[in-house]
Amino acid sequence: MTTIQNLPSTDVLNSGDQFAVVSNNGRTKQIAAFDMATYFNAIITGASLNFNRTTSVITLTLANGQTITGTVTP
Repeated sequence: MTTIQNLPSTDVLNSGDQFAVVSNNGRTKQIAAFDMATYFNAIITGASLNFNRTTSVITLTLANGQTITGTVTP
């Protein structure tokens, strides 16, 4: 079986290209680039960004309710 380090590389992504993902139960499965893009588009569309000038904290709220926060250094 070929390891990932021995696979050829590419700089072009096609919608049918496959990615390996590990599920919650530890099993490896595959997902197509098109399906992955659909998922990410769904959670990014409608996202909101908030910047608190007093604390320099930036918060990104995704459409699925998850939040990502960070501190901005001037």
